[in-house]
Amino acid sequence: MRALFIGQPYSESSVWSRIQIDALRQLVDHVSVFDERLSYLPGLRQLPPRISRGLKRRSATLQRADIAAMNRALVATAQRVRPAWVMSSKALAVTPDSVKQIKQIGAVTANWFPDDLQHFDWLQQAVKVYDYLFSFDSYTVAALQAQDAHNVYYLPLACDPAVHRSVTLTPAERQRYECDVAFVGAPYPERIEALCALREFDLKIWGYDGWLKSDLADCYQGVIDNDEPLVRLYNACRIVVNIHFGSAAHGANYRVFEASGCGAFQLVSFRQDIPNLFEIGQEIVTFDKPEDLRDKVAYYLDHLDERMAIARASQARAYREHTVVQRVRQMQQICLGATA
Repeated sequence: MRALFIGQPYSESSVWSRIQIDALRQLVDHVSVFDERLSYLPGLRQLPPRISRGLKRRSATLQRADIAAMNRALVATAQRVRPAWVMSSKALAVTPDSVKQIKQIGAVTANWFPDDLQHFDWLQQAVKVYDYLFSFDSYTVAALQAQDAHNVYYLPLACDPAVHRSVTLTPAERQRYECDVAFVGAPYPERIEALCALREFDLKIWGYDGWLKSDLADCYQGVIDNDEPLVRLYNACRIVVNIHFGSAAHGANYRVFEASGCGAFQLVSFRQDIPNLFEIGQEIVTFDKPEDLRDKVAYYLDHLDERMAIARASQARAYREHTVVQRVRQMQQICLGATA
């Protein structure tokens, strides 16, 4: 069987796309990959991705022209490859008309959507054109099903044990990454508020440089690659703090699974789907308000054995039930049934 993956594995450090492709290749004989985030206008395609993206951000006309070129290239790729199954990962720039044209060649189309409710309007349109839509958020699934969408399924995110794993750190890596508390992500207000409650601890923050404009600028360590450097960080720090977006509903974000896969002890802001994925207090620890986060950081820093036992149990659960191969196999069975 031939499959076509649509995502963003080459345009930036997108480990999430890459591990989906690796999983797909374990299950399907022939996998072609299309990066919908690259530039497809001839002049832009020759530039480094960071430069071409910057130019498009400054010109809406250029952005629209490049999206149109990307969609033409995508349809041409599908017509050449003639996949039986198309697996899209978010792929916001792929138009409904492109999906319809791909379906006309006989492909079953699916989209595994890993983002929050800020894109709900887009999802309402996508569910009308994709054969199958998968969401990591049970709330989103229920909301779409309430609108008579019968092709939407709950599919949590996952880790890849080949990437998210325990590693032996070099002295230089330990010096670079070791800390009481590590946070990786963008500086949204709810995150700044929660992390300000941790100023008394050895807190290190990685992510976009917007942190330099916050009250936590002195904790900011810079941008971190979401591949091996992130794995080293999660192996070096004592506690990973994971704070969901304010626009998240019930779903557990990708960091829940990558941190667990790395064997890290994790304190995560509560979401209703988490207890169905990990046992609270035994495999993962959740928090509510900043004061609750601060108290739990203090407690678990003082209780090493308990912290390590939870981290080990979390990794074991992730490897047993929450791998990306398991998720892609589930998608394949739903989309293709007995032919999978």
